[in-house]
Amino acid sequence: MILYFHKLVESEQDCISDDMPVSSFRKGILSLLAEGYSFVSLSDYLRSSAGEKENLVTVTFDDAHHSIVKYVEVIEELDIPIMVFCPFFNVKNGWAVDEAKLSSEHSFLRKVYKQSGVLFRWVCAPFIPSGFYSKCLTFDDLDFLYKRLGDNFSIGGHGAFHIKHSVINSISVLLEVGLSRAAFKGRKGFCNFYSYPYGHYSSVSKSIVKKFGYRYGISTESGGEDDMCIRRINGKTMLSRFFSEGLK
Repeated sequence: MILYFHKLVESEQDCISDDMPVSSFRKGILSLLAEGYSFVSLSDYLRSSAGEKENLVTVTFDDAHHSIVKYVEVIEELDIPIMVFCPFFNVKNGWAVDEAKLSSEHSFLRKVYKQSGVLFRWVCAPFIPSGFYSKCLTFDDLDFLYKRLGDNFSIGGHGAFHIKHSVINSISVLLEVGLSRAAFKGRKGFCNFYSYPYGHYSSVSKSIVKKFGYRYGISTESGGEDDMCIRRINGKTMLSRFFSEGLK
């Protein structure tokens, strides 16, 4: 199974939406290891047979939240491969709108922001209070993580502005995918994987992602078995179920 996470936080009180306490993340990974599951890179997982995948787990993080650096010692201790899907401008700027926090206090503004294209996001940005921005990984942070974690660290594309492909035209999708590809290709740890922002894709966006040289397109629960829309499972939801029911 392929798990996706977003931001790790210190405690349950700090959680918003898909945020996960780092202690629960650690406990969940250790529990899966104790159950006999093996953690492998996303590359190795996708190269494995259907039978082999039954006992394999791979961990991915979306949106390049800075918490990966903050809790790098936990990831290092667990000794598991991780892949971080990075929106270009999150990394270039070192910050991004914290949509989970925005949703909890300004649901309408978050809905508008989530459904908007590039130009509208630029219009929206000045109206979003500074407290609703979240620190993200920078290019220096990516180099640090690769140096620290080695082959256990890899990165993939996640758009330029992290915009839903379903709300923009094909030219904008070309820019989203192309800028993302250009920004990260050649960097240490880069793999030819593209994660669709919000998991949304179409036949057009799948074709564009493939044309830019990405080997796999990665979605969320809406994905399937097609190489250009690989399905993932929400890691927080899955681990919570595992704690309460056991993994069936």
